[in-house]
Amino acid sequence: MSELAPLGPLLLAAVRPSAEGLLRRALGWARDLERLGVDVPLPIAHDLGLLLAAPTNYLEIAARRALAAAVTGHPGAAKMHEGYVEAIRALADDDTFERVRALRPSDDLVVVLLTKLLSGHESGRRRGSSEGIDVLDLGSVGSLESLERKLPALFAEAPRDADIEAIARFLRELTRLRVVLDTIDLDTVRLLAVVGQDGGAPSASIVSGLAQVELLSALSSLQANDVVNFSLELLPSVLETKRRSAPGTYATGGYQGLTRRGSLDSLVLTELAWDDDELMRRLIDDEVLFHARERSEDEASRLHLVLVDASASMRGDRTTFARGVAIALAKRLELEGEEARIRFFDRRLYEPFGGGASARQRRGALAAALPHVLAFRGERGRSPERVMRQLLAELEVLRARDRRSPVVHLVTHGAFYAPRALVQEVHSRASLFAVFIAPHREAQDDESSPDASLDIDFLDLLDGHWTVDQATLSKSDDRARRAKEIVQAIPKSQERPTSVRASLPPTGVRPSAPRSQR
Repeated sequence: MSELAPLGPLLLAAVRPSAEGLLRRALGWARDLERLGVDVPLPIAHDLGLLLAAPTNYLEIAARRALAAAVTGHPGAAKMHEGYVEAIRALADDDTFERVRALRPSDDLVVVLLTKLLSGHESGRRRGSSEGIDVLDLGSVGSLESLERKLPALFAEAPRDADIEAIARFLRELTRLRVVLDTIDLDTVRLLAVVGQDGGAPSASIVSGLAQVELLSALSSLQANDVVNFSLELLPSVLETKRRSAPGTYATGGYQGLTRRGSLDSLVLTELAWDDDELMRRLIDDEVLFHARERSEDEASRLHLVLVDASASMRGDRTTFARGVAIALAKRLELEGEEARIRFFDRRLYEPFGGGASARQRRGALAAALPHVLAFRGERGRSPERVMRQLLAELEVLRARDRRSPVVHLVTHGAFYAPRALVQEVHSRASLFAVFIAPHREAQDDESSPDASLDIDFLDLLDGHWTVDQATLSKSDDRARRAKEIVQAIPKSQERPTSVRASLPPTGVRPSAPRSQR
């Protein structure tokens, strides 16, 4: 049996891509489904995946000429396949498929959608599947034309009864598939497409591994759907802040010193005197020296830690507001070229999901973290003191390893009773902003301060804070307006501001006396 034998069932596929890249993407979807433990026939994963991801003008929907001869030993298979081709042609015109295609989903998102559509199919004693695709070297597939010529021979290399039966089972369960298709939350798919945009093109792979499982859970969660809808209300105003690059110049006439990073043209020539093994070791250990060019240093960017309360007191509208603000704020900062890490806390501070050292990784960090943000659930009560101590320890590590100025954005319940001295230590190491969702209390006088419902003694230590009351949360228009104010009010200056309060809107921000008078 040849190495490409697992591709033999593609002779039953009803969709033929016009580009070799689409074929490789389809085989990648089948491989990922196999690794996730989802038993999906290769022709069906190939066909439905292409309908979800590729424009129809790049596809041809028809049976292959060699199919009739290949299935002569299977009575009724040719007629059954004609019905399969008609079913795929009808699905190609389905409104849900058209809307997903328009959003240009990433490969991993296609895998999640295929799992949603096909994982519940009736199981049989022996199902046709994509078995063997997970260990197949896709680089050995060859060109599209070459594979098309080989398919009849590959199909004949093994018994294909299970694959033909899988197609027949798909036709029997077509009504169920259409019902599942109507239940797909397209708003979540749209949100992933929006946050994954980078210069007009979606990243090739934004969701993978555990995030695929979390996204699958989010597609069926009512709470996640509320967060998605609220985020989509906020993002249009955020996307207007996209930073555009502009040409610039810097001096290249000399050297200003030595560095461990650089290009080959700036390599210190004496490094070439080392023997091959030692030079390789120095390259791996970052010990090779490069000349550093003279140039003006760019302003150091900031590293934003968006800490979102996930304790039991943040259920319902509070969770929707907190996570929607976190997503919109992270997207705004990402568009401005800065890195934002969304982290959850309850009794402890959880590890961040997403983020990266390079600019390319940072641009896709929010899209990678989005399924985690939508699906995360806290399991413990809130412990502000423990969370702030853990944050303080991490800020110490960041100060030693990262040149960027840390900025902490705290989105939490109004009963966040952290020790004042501990908050002051955190503020001495990072800029500190907070959004407090006030606890439910009796209606107060309209002229009372927005902070009247808070009983927190460290408000004067914050660089800026906002209070959101229950009346605002209960009205969708007021809630969205307030969230946009908060997201847009974060200062855009790269340097740590000396007087942030002066640049913040007066509503919801408590003025304070100069530090010398405290």
